[in-house]
Formats: sequence, structure tokens, C-alpha cells
Amino acid sequence: MRPWEGSLPARRRQARPAFPRSASSRAAAPRRAGLFSSARKRNSIRGGTNTARAVLSNTIPIGRINPDYVIDAMEKGAKVKIISGAMEKIPYDVVARPEIKSGADLKGKTVGVDSLTGGTTLMLREVFEKAYKLSDKDYKLLVVGTSPDRYAALKGGSVHVTFMGPPFNLRARREGFTKLTT
Repeated sequence: MRPWEGSLPARRRQARPAFPRSASSRAAAPRRAGLFSSARKRNSIRGGTNTARAVLSNTIPIGRINPDYVIDAMEKGAKVKIISGAMEKIPYDVVARPEIKSGADLKGKTVGVDSLTGGTTLMLREVFEKAYKLSDKDYKLLVVGTSPDRYAALKGGSVHVTFMGPPFNLRARREGFTKLTT
């Protein structure tokens, strides 16, 4: 019996991240160990909040999300564990509409985010402050959702700039959107 089998529901499920497996190589270890070998159903769960809820409800045994969602759940009494992974640089880019060429062009613009208080929004605010010398009053945040939703909002014109991970940041750059220097 594998160590985790005693604590998992009889019917195991897998959540697939909304980005390529190469961006999530640590997820391969549980697959190699057979954690998902008897999975009958594959769920695709988008967003950290939804993934955290799925893990907490035992819908899935493991999820790949930013730790801020897990820490928030732990502070409210949830019994969960974080398995850490290290990245030198997150694979996200600040991507803007083609007419925006620098951080200075962001004054008065609308920024697409996944939440007002999440980890990626906090990182984005720090980039705007340190790299572009912008204060919170210089731009407007609009909650539009996860990377696929932010890509659609950028492409559709409802936001001027956003913070996106693969493959959406790469697709946007191929389509002529601007990757701003951070």
C-alpha cells in the first residue's frame, strides 16, 4: 500500500492545471508514483480558489496553486498541507495592448487581474510601483479571472494590460501584444 492510499477517497480524480505540463514538472512525480493511476474522471479546474475548494472537499487529492489560497484556508481551520516547489522566476509576463510600449503608458489604463487581493495581483502592484513608478491611483483594477480569461479580456479590449502565464502570454506576444519589461 502506498503511503497516501489510506487517506484518499476510493475514487481518485485528477485536476489538470490550465497550463502545459512542462510548466508544472513537479506534478509529474505523483503521476509516476501511481497517484492518479486508477482515476476514472479527469477534471479541469481553473483558478486557485476553485482548486483549493476541490482539494478541501476531497473532490481531488492534490492541486497546483499559489500558496496564498492554501494559507487563507489554513487560517480558517482547514487541514491541508503545502508541498513546496521552487522557481527562480515565475513564467508570467506583464502583457499589454500593442499601442502600449512602456510602463509610463499605463497611467489611466485598466488592468485585468484574477482577484483584488491574490498573490499575482500583489506581485503586479509591486512591479507597477517599482518598475514603472505607478501608484494605485494611476490605474484601475478589473477582476476578470484566470489567465485564459485575462487573455480574452486583453484581446477583446476590456483591459489594457494584464499579468499572464503560459501559454497565454506566449500566444499574446505572437499576436502582437507588448511584453513590458519588468
